[in-house]
Amino acid sequence: MQSLFRDLTGIEPTLSFCAPFTLAANLIGSSDCCWRSMPNPTLLAELLDRVTEQVLAPWIFYQKKAFPRATKSAAQTHGIYTVINPFHS
Repeated sequence: MQSLFRDLTGIEPTLSFCAPFTLAANLIGSSDCCWRSMPNPTLLAELLDRVTEQVLAPWIFYQKKAFPRATKSAAQTHGIYTVINPFHS
């Protein structure tokens, strides 16, 4: 998609990626991401490690190599934990 954007516009694309929690929440659902981690906190930690090391890092490195002059943009769902955390006041 970024190559097509560059070819059609002549403009370097913005490198896009999300934060690990955002990807994990999109994969298994934001509620499940939190509720399943309460009794087993290592579950979420392992999931975040896996999405970071096996998905996000390779994706970011690929984009940086393919589009070295591109600007960077990270997306994150801010405050999602406070919205679904039952212990948050």
